[in-house]
Amino acid sequence: MSNKTRTVRTPKLRYHKATGQSYVVLNGHAIYLGNPQKCDVETKYHSVIAEWLANGKQPNASQSDITINEIIARFWIHAQEYYRDANGNNTTELANMRFSLRPLCEIYGHTEAAEFGPRCLKTVRNKMISLGWCRSNINKSISRVKHVFKWAVAEEMIPGS
Repeated sequence: MSNKTRTVRTPKLRYHKATGQSYVVLNGHAIYLGNPQKCDVETKYHSVIAEWLANGKQPNASQSDITINEIIARFWIHAQEYYRDANGNNTTELANMRFSLRPLCEIYGHTEAAEFGPRCLKTVRNKMISLGWCRSNINKSISRVKHVFKWAVAEEMIPGS
């Protein structure tokens, strides 16, 4: 069996006869763009595709529905590309991120990200203390957790507040 890489093509703009609207299917979900005679569907299509590609071919999630596990999964896709050395190999920061995010996943993984606040961060820090981590590792790990949330705000997955 050959090890061919599968290329993902850009989804095409389609027309739904019953509703008279144009749409595009991203990750199995139809996104309706409106009636092509009443609005500029091409511009909407190109902006939707550009956002989809910028998100790593992931659909935009509602800020109220996204969980911490989902944020971490999307951050991980980003981190695997970002944390590389000049030769293209993963850096040690990737392993450090995995180590730092583990207590967060254990305690708050299924929690909605918008509900995570300073008290929750203190709980994660107390979990790290109970695991016997030294102060410098805890401080660096908390900084990494904050970094993930700052990244999620920058990607408009969660509100800035």
